[in-house]
Amino acid sequence: MHHSTSRRPWRAFILCLALLLTLGVVVACNNTPPPDEETPPNGEGNNTGENGGTTPPPIEEVYVPNTEPLVREEGSLYIYSSSTYVCNSENQDKPFLYKNYGNTLAYCRFADGFNTIVYKFDIHTKFEPVLDFTIGNDYMIEISPDGKNWTKVYNWLDEHSTCRDRSNEAVFTIDPYEFEVYDICYIRFSDPSTQDGCGPCLTKFTFSYYEDSKLESLNIFNLNKDMYDLLDDLSFTTED
Repeated sequence: MHHSTSRRPWRAFILCLALLLTLGVVVACNNTPPPDEETPPNGEGNNTGENGGTTPPPIEEVYVPNTEPLVREEGSLYIYSSSTYVCNSENQDKPFLYKNYGNTLAYCRFADGFNTIVYKFDIHTKFEPVLDFTIGNDYMIEISPDGKNWTKVYNWLDEHSTCRDRSNEAVFTIDPYEFEVYDICYIRFSDPSTQDGCGPCLTKFTFSYYEDSKLESLNIFNLNKDMYDLLDDLSFTTED
């Protein structure tokens, strides 16, 4: 018996076309927002929460300056840090220089006449910060919490005669807390005798402080199972 197959290609074509149309409708439905929701402008979402409410945007951390000294708590762990920076043409002190109108030599950084040198130290997270400056010649030191309002710390000429050969070089210690500076500390050096050109000559300074170690919550003996497994894999025995 002879069977006719002339209609089968048309049937396959119609089936494929119907399948494509069905897929197109499904995709279009998936990309269409529900009828009770409006599409936000610029493609932005509405941060809808689980309970149907709107999720508030994340709160950005706001920098709050210290208004009082940080005090070490008994029982907490702190790390003492003390670093010395040479002040000369090698510019080791550059990370702390805020305004530099002075000059450098191979052995010092100096400011004569109306020139000044200003350092900036971030003591926001520092406990008991101390600054030790090795300085000579005629000098005036001022401190500020904002780089605008200055308080005199010391003026060499208030107690001594002028010095032009650094023979008076000594370490001058500054405790920012003593001047109610607890957050950002600005130190300015200037020449109290602007007419003779023998202003401050800085050779080095040391920045010392305590800092919260954040290690009290760590336990070196709290090894997890994976660590123990790793140690077992690395262990071996030797035969005599």
